[in-house]
Amino acid sequence: MTARIFLFGSLTLMISAAWLQAQDDDRERDEETLRTAELKIDGQALLDYFRSRSVSEEERKTAFALIKKMGAESFRDREKATDEIEKFGVKAISLLKQHLENPDPEVSRRCRVTLMKLEKIPSELVSAAAARMLGRLKTPGASAAILSQLPLAEDEYVAEAMRWGLTQLAVQNNQPEPVILQAIKDPVAVRRGAAAEALVRAGSKSELPRIREMMQDTDLQVRLQVAAALVVFAREKGAVPQLIELLEKLPLTAGWQAEEVLHRIAGESAPVLALDGDPGDRIRRRNAWEQWWKKNGASVDLAKLDEKPKFYGYLMVLQLNQNGGAGKVVEYAPDGKTVRWQIDGLQFPISAQVLPNQHVLIAEHNGQQVTERDQQGRIHWRKQVMQPLYCERLANGNTFIVTRNSVIETTKDGKDIFTHDRANGDIVAGARTREGHMLIATQPGQIIRLDQKGGQVRTVQAQRMYYYSHIQLLPQNRIMVTNMNSVAEIDELTGKQIWSANVSRPSCVQRLPNGNTLTSSYLTRKVVEVDRAGKVVSEHTPEVGNIPYRAFKR
Repeated sequence: MTARIFLFGSLTLMISAAWLQAQDDDRERDEETLRTAELKIDGQALLDYFRSRSVSEEERKTAFALIKKMGAESFRDREKATDEIEKFGVKAISLLKQHLENPDPEVSRRCRVTLMKLEKIPSELVSAAAARMLGRLKTPGASAAILSQLPLAEDEYVAEAMRWGLTQLAVQNNQPEPVILQAIKDPVAVRRGAAAEALVRAGSKSELPRIREMMQDTDLQVRLQVAAALVVFAREKGAVPQLIELLEKLPLTAGWQAEEVLHRIAGESAPVLALDGDPGDRIRRRNAWEQWWKKNGASVDLAKLDEKPKFYGYLMVLQLNQNGGAGKVVEYAPDGKTVRWQIDGLQFPISAQVLPNQHVLIAEHNGQQVTERDQQGRIHWRKQVMQPLYCERLANGNTFIVTRNSVIETTKDGKDIFTHDRANGDIVAGARTREGHMLIATQPGQIIRLDQKGGQVRTVQAQRMYYYSHIQLLPQNRIMVTNMNSVAEIDELTGKQIWSANVSRPSCVQRLPNGNTLTSSYLTRKVVEVDRAGKVVSEHTPEVGNIPYRAFKR
């Protein structure tokens, strides 16, 4: 697995406010990571780090041959191959990581064991920190070093960090950096795309004519990366039709990344499609967006890409009657008292989402269903599932559902186009990233990230979780979680706790735009907002006899 595979995941981060403004919130954490890895925080030391990991083509072929022999029939041959690959030292790390999901379980196991011997701390953390720091320090030779390592990036997180570093280096003294400029002609597609993106993001207007030509690159991924960069950063409407054209040519999961940019532009006027993954989907998507562009293109304002979702301050509480399984969803005005709307007659409502049409998507844990209802409670769509925990309507019109033992994506017609089963039924919470990755949390406290095909990307160990838990995804690989008697913010890459507050049996958690944290507890029967110091700034208590199992502000 290489950075090539992770190209599309970066597009979502490209269009976030943090990336648009090139914010640098990771510096303190990066410096701590480098110190832990016993690396000096200076340009030469970081260049030496990358050079120590560089692998020649001959070394790569030798290493891959040894990794293959790790699955040989002879135990002696397997042991010899393992010993030889260990001698590669840090050079072997990225190559071994490419085989952690090898179809041969013996190869996968030996790669994992060897990595444990070679890594002091996860190499992806060190590589990402080093790439970003080189960008900050603008060390001579940094561009070449990052571009050299980009195809070896361990995962999406590292690839994104390398692109960020290249963006900081792309323009110096008001001139495009020669190495990055030359890289837009590199024979390796991942380097071409990264170089073009960096120049656009850094505002190199003189190179835009050459970069526009790359929308006809022989590689579809480069076309997507360049078109998205031109739309998002250069605000070029002329690149939007290219994004639309790619919807038919790209694989379905990759096309979703292009469509994410289009949805950000279109807002509520975006076409809504019920897609089920058949070959005609890509054509239907392209046709629908072409019609939308024909109708709306002249009036589209690309400044919408900078807009943050409007926050109204409405409080939505999912309540359960203490005397039985009946429940309701109530939304209050910002005063926390005035009821805006209420949907009754639900069986343990555990997840809800207000849709753009003001309908409400609701998962009923005991009702064994997910429904779309209007605010009078009338059902407009229904999907029967066992013990749902979380539901979300996606931009493509499909619905994402997490249950006790599965993760599902289903179409408007109720056809499941993706399922991932977990037989032991220990899922207690779940969420989905914009690039299509899925996270599930288990009762023992594992947080597992899955890719678009259900393959395991990583697992981190957090604290033990309550049976009805909740997670919220934050920028920069942070996750809000509910533990048995606290809520916490953790680093997904390391499992390290960044922040926490004591709450008895919390059943939901939400980091608010003002930096405070909203949570609810079935023991205290209160919805509480706390500041960063853990001090209570507001409370909401439903009427007597009702337990607030979930509470969210929007």
